[in-house]
Order: sequence, then C-alpha cells, then structure tokens
Amino acid sequence: LSSIEEAALAEDGNPNYLKTLVARSYSESNESNLAINLLYDVLREEPSYRDAWIILGYTYLSLESYRDAQDALLKALELDPTKAETRYFLGLAYFGSDEYSSAVTQIELAIESNYEPLVQAYQKLADTAVLAAEYEKAAEAYENVLTINSADINLYIRPVWLYIDKLNDLDRAIFLSEQAVSEHPDEAMSYNLLGWALTSYGDYANADHHLNYALILDPNLAAAYLNLGWLAQKQDDLEKAKELGMF
Repeated sequence: LSSIEEAALAEDGNPNYLKTLVARSYSESNESNLAINLLYDVLREEPSYRDAWIILGYTYLSLESYRDAQDALLKALELDPTKAETRYFLGLAYFGSDEYSSAVTQIELAIESNYEPLVQAYQKLADTAVLAAEYEKAAEAYENVLTINSADINLYIRPVWLYIDKLNDLDRAIFLSEQAVSEHPDEAMSYNLLGWALTSYGDYANADHHLNYALILDPNLAAAYLNLGWLAQKQDDLEKAKELGMF
C-alpha cells in the first residue's frame, strides 16, 4: 500500500516504477522470491532500469547469494556509477564473498558519494579494512565513527586495539583511551582501555591503578583481569600472572 501511494504521488507514469516499488516492499518484507520474480519482469521490459538492478542486488544480498548480488549491482553501476547505495551494497556483496580489498574500495567510493547513514558506512569500512589487513585505514575509519557517535564505549575497543597491537602507535592509543574515560567516566571499560594502553607504554603504576579501578566499577570485567595478568607478566610477577590465568 505504501508503494502504491508513493507511485501515485510521482509524476512518472511508467508502470515499471510501481512494479519496482512493490518489489522493494517485497524485499523489505523478506518476500525475496516475489521480489526477484517481479524485478525480472521489469528488467525484461526495461533492462536499463537502474533502481530495479539495485533492488535485485539488495534482495540477493539478503539471501546471501553474493555472486548474484554482485552481478546485479555491477549492472546498476554500469548504468550509473554515481549512486552511493550501489557502491555500498556492492561492497557488502564483496564482503560476503571474502573479497575484502574490493569491498574496502567500494565502501570508500560509497562514502565519497555521500552514502547515508555515514556512521554505518565508516563502521563497515573499518571492520572490512581490518580483515583486509589495511590497519591504518581501519583505524582512521573507526575514529571517524567516534567523531560522529561516541556514545557507546565499545566503539573505542577496536581502534585502541589497532593502535596497540597492529600499528604500535601507543600515543594515539592513550589519547583515545583518555577520551573514553572523559566521555564515559562511569564505564569500567574506559579505565580498562586506559590501563591496557598504559601497560603497552610501560607506565605500569598508572596502568595498575586504572585496571584496578575498572574492577571496582565492574568486578566481573574479564578484559580487566586479562590486562592485569599481562601487566604482571611484563613486571615479571609470574605468581600474580598465574593467579590471573596468564599461564
């Protein structure tokens, strides 16, 4: 009904417009076979209908038919290389096929084409870049996520991990951890991240303070116990490290 109303308001009298909108509704309602059959009806009559190819690609994505999704979206891209949604969905199709470098490229192009919601695109870019071993690109994308929305403390975990374990940029790890503490002063994870970063930096006294404070806030935070064990190991306190399960 929504699709019919939308079509009625449009100046486009093309009956394939209504069919494409209805197919979109089918796809969004998990009626994928109905959507695909209707879209192929449209494309047989009008093979250059870009939006029908995009919705077909999206529908195949929902079915995890990633090669079929790629074929449809590449056709849409051939018809119009500027559409941000085409690039983003194609990135997801490459991601589903474990073609991470190609996925990174397409998601970056989607961002350049002003894909919305932008935070979702940056998050997917970051996660994909990690799998592609493009760690600097991943860290930058995670930071862009935090610039848009830093309300969730868990969004800090992966960039801090990247700066510590993959990029050896400990100053940046500490900066982000301190930002986490500033924005989430009541979250145990904030102090755990700062303790982790300080341990990596070699500031063991402050690391111990922050990790223990994390456990005051949340005595069940496994990550803080793990980092305390790592801290004990780095200080050659093997007995304490054993108590904390490092050996």
